[in-house]
Amino acid sequence: MRYASIVLLSSTAAALVALGGCSSDDTAPANPTTSTTTTSGSTTSSSATGGAGGVASTTATTSTTSTGGSGGAGGSPGTAGSSGSAGSGGSGGGSGGSAGGGAPDSGTDAGSAGGTGDASRGDGEASAKAVATIMPLTGGTITGTATFTASGSDVTVVVALANCPEGIHPMHIHAGTSCASEQEQGTHWDPPRGENIGSGTGQIMCMADGTAMLTYTRLGTDPKPWTIGGPTASDVIGHPFIVHAVGAAATARHGCGVITRQ
Repeated sequence: MRYASIVLLSSTAAALVALGGCSSDDTAPANPTTSTTTTSGSTTSSSATGGAGGVASTTATTSTTSTGGSGGAGGSPGTAGSSGSAGSGGSGGGSGGSAGGGAPDSGTDAGSAGGTGDASRGDGEASAKAVATIMPLTGGTITGTATFTASGSDVTVVVALANCPEGIHPMHIHAGTSCASEQEQGTHWDPPRGENIGSGTGQIMCMADGTAMLTYTRLGTDPKPWTIGGPTASDVIGHPFIVHAVGAAATARHGCGVITRQ
């Protein structure tokens, strides 16, 4: 029995010795394992260390770094204002061929030169007036007036007769300068300038009472215009106004008056 107890104690001691050795083998390794993971904008660090008695301990540290925002884009440059357009060209030049004006380098074109005017187309005075006082010539009885009035470039004549035999009487402006004689009266003035007064080549109808009235306008655009105080070629002043005898083809001169400025 004593022997059996000794054997049992020996076995128990051996078992305890064996258990102690086993506990010593479970100790954690001397060098722990560390794992580090890096991501964009942050770093994560993890380490694991074995604890005593085979229990592991883990500590995780996270560090986050934020980046600054990007700068704003600069504003786009403004567009330049459009340049002003040049002034329109000046209109045509003055009468008689004078050149039109236009300041140099001012963006304004010079006006085109005016056309050459007809030597007989001067305006004279826009409201000028002239009168021929008609008196009888040898063999005639006709009296009256021929009154010329300018309106712009047009000239109107009003013929008023008395003591005129009934019927058609030719009448014209003559090229002379006096009523004293037929030679000084001259022939028709620059035909047809001194003609075409009224109907035909220049006629007036006297009534049974011996009177007659006629109004005629020579336009400034006529190939043979009249003026009062204008260029010599078109000026009626100083010319005789002649009324012929009765009859469309009559040549005898029965009344005359020199056109005089009023």
